[in-house]
Amino acid sequence: MLSEDELSNAQWLFNRCSKARTSMGTPLTSLELCVKILHVIQHTDEDDDIQIPLMDALKDAKQRDVAFIFELCERAGDLRDDIQLSEETLRAIATDTGGIEEEVSAD
Repeated sequence: MLSEDELSNAQWLFNRCSKARTSMGTPLTSLELCVKILHVIQHTDEDDDIQIPLMDALKDAKQRDVAFIFELCERAGDLRDDIQLSEETLRAIATDTGGIEEEVSAD
């Protein structure tokens, strides 16, 4: 079981991705979306403009959730600096929440 401190950023990211995937119409699961975003954040540094790489990573979604992208941009530094935020932690959260999601139709 993960502690509350370990979950704060990871849980926020997972919850926010769960909400955004519906509005975006992406076929990705919440976990897949989280991992994609995590990789973008980890491969940029604080001097990089993260908005463009995030938009590129999310370009296959049916719609853009601009509020979601702006929230990610605002929290990117905290997410990047959180040593507890990892793909493994996100997988643990997905498992704890049931990890089973229906695909969202991209049509």
